[in-house]
Amino acid sequence: MSFKKEPYLRYKIIDECISKMHYPGIPEFVFACEKKLGRTFSESTLLKDIRAMRYDEQLQFYAPINFSNSHQGYYYEDKEYRINKVNLSEEEIESLKTMV
Repeated sequence: MSFKKEPYLRYKIIDECISKMHYPGIPEFVFACEKKLGRTFSESTLLKDIRAMRYDEQLQFYAPINFSNSHQGYYYEDKEYRINKVNLSEEEIESLKTMV
């Protein structure tokens, strides 16, 4: 699977914001991306990134990102979820054990 570098970096920043901040919104994502990547981003770019993190079949993150109307921000439905966390099937785990 091939990732373009900048979008992937934004995904990691969004993931970090959601996991460390209390209900961050699009402005917080924009600020964090601009600060870490040194260029400006539109709110629509970050909204598209969130959509990709949720649904893009090539990325296969299937991030359980939800929006809280009462807090006006985003959160993970599964509080343990992280995009870099590797989820292996039982078959894959057994294959790795056999290889070791």
